[in-house]
Amino acid sequence: MHGARKDTNVQLTLTAGRSVSIPVICGEAIGSENNALPRCSSDMNALHRGGGCALSISYKSAATVTSNDFTMFSVNYDCPNNFSPVNFQIPANLPACADCVCAWTWVPSEQGSADEMYMNGFNCRVESSTTGTLVGGPRLTYFAVPGSRNPGFRPRYNNPRTGVKNGPQDLQVSGGGGAGTTTTTNTNTNTNTNTNTNTNTNTNTNTNTNTNGGNTRAPN
Repeated sequence: MHGARKDTNVQLTLTAGRSVSIPVICGEAIGSENNALPRCSSDMNALHRGGGCALSISYKSAATVTSNDFTMFSVNYDCPNNFSPVNFQIPANLPACADCVCAWTWVPSEQGSADEMYMNGFNCRVESSTTGTLVGGPRLTYFAVPGSRNPGFRPRYNNPRTGVKNGPQDLQVSGGGGAGTTTTTNTNTNTNTNTNTNTNTNTNTNTNTNTNGGNTRAPN
């Protein structure tokens, strides 16, 4: 994996519940991302007919992270997109992190390339009201990488067979608090009271309380 470095303070900031724009360009346009298309137009085959891209995160440090530590949190089916920046939506409950390792991956369409996978790692931080531990979500899988289990079909992301949806992924977070925090144990209480009299007075009381790991949230 190229990109992630433990000796630099350069980080990409991700904000939970928002989106981030990632330049997906050819090598000739590095450093000139805003002028990528003219620089890359002589190598349109590099798009490999798309296939979809994903962003993943590991809450381990760059010094200790391994290929098995990544959870996908956002997917864009329309990637690469003619060397234009690609937007990825960030889940609202992606836990906060001051120093994490993220990865961009792309498995091209089988009509556009041989068996291959692209992966770039980078340092990232997450600004979020959600704390706790990321315990569930789609695991990053690898294609045509020596030593990994090859799923045997493509594309990996824009494909109903993989069950990976377009946009922010469904994540499970244990402990902590904040928007979208869940645990493996959920208690749901639903109370509905209806009182009707001859004066046509109707009183409806609806109480929905979700208790997740000691954090209680009631809808407004």
